[in-house]
Amino acid sequence: MKLSIAVPWYKSRESVQALYDRALIVFDSMSDFDQIEFVFVEDGGNDGTWEELIKLAHKDSRVKVARFSRNFGQHHALTACLDLSEGDWVVVMDCDMQDRPEEIPRLYAKTKEGFDMVCARRGKRQDRFWKRLSSRFFMATFNWLSGMNYDGEVGNFRILSHKMVQAYRRMGESTRNIPGQLHWLGFKTGFIDVVHGARYSGKSSYTLPKLIGLALDSIIAYSNKPLRLSIRVGVGLMVFSLCMAAWIFARKIFWGIPISGWASLMVSVWFIGGIIIGNLGIIGMYLGRIYDEVKGRPVYIIDESINISLQDSSNRRHM
Repeated sequence: MKLSIAVPWYKSRESVQALYDRALIVFDSMSDFDQIEFVFVEDGGNDGTWEELIKLAHKDSRVKVARFSRNFGQHHALTACLDLSEGDWVVVMDCDMQDRPEEIPRLYAKTKEGFDMVCARRGKRQDRFWKRLSSRFFMATFNWLSGMNYDGEVGNFRILSHKMVQAYRRMGESTRNIPGQLHWLGFKTGFIDVVHGARYSGKSSYTLPKLIGLALDSIIAYSNKPLRLSIRVGVGLMVFSLCMAAWIFARKIFWGIPISGWASLMVSVWFIGGIIIGNLGIIGMYLGRIYDEVKGRPVYIIDESINISLQDSSNRRHM
């Protein structure tokens, strides 16, 4: 059998050789596999990572490398990795070495219990406090709005069967969220607890604005619950307004209390106006997503590649 190691790269040139060396040692210990391939996609980082990947590809033909024409994003790079992978089992992991290659045999061992996907659940995460907090908040919000029940301690690190990779390739939407999309496929999924490693070098490229953008894109892509929620808010405000109007007229008719209060009127107008504008914004986000989808642009564009054959490219979304 063949094992594929699929890794998206972005500004992590120091960890290229280290990840390759450690993954090879792990492969040598796995007797069920007699072939290995590395599928590395560089996401337009322009920091020297591509040059390191080229050196590795020239030294070892089992290393397949591709470079995007620009920065498309981590999940688009992961999509390219899965499109170019040919293994019977595909390991997806991040390039910062926080996903430890030494955990791969345990991921594969769990698949023998009948799972098509086994995910690594991170214990004692080495991320900064604000990132752990924002990640948990995002997953709680995502689960609530999407109706899914996704574990916030599970990242990208996982192993997938060839059958599951083929099913994923049929997903054509331009918005990409690998964990959410794979979870949506519905194949039997297992979990193992792993040690979350320290970052090998550098720092996370996910700034707060990027995390917020990813969260909004994922929620809009996977759920129409915000639209239903805006309807409920509108109906609730309408009922509240009718009740308040009845109360004001009752005070005038039965108790003779005059109707007055420009301040309360203006507060009400601004409040309702804010709700309306917010709902229009939600509708606008969905319209924007529809606009992006109907344009039919490729999910990513590969500018250069090494050790990738025409057969490998048959599943590319950029063709």
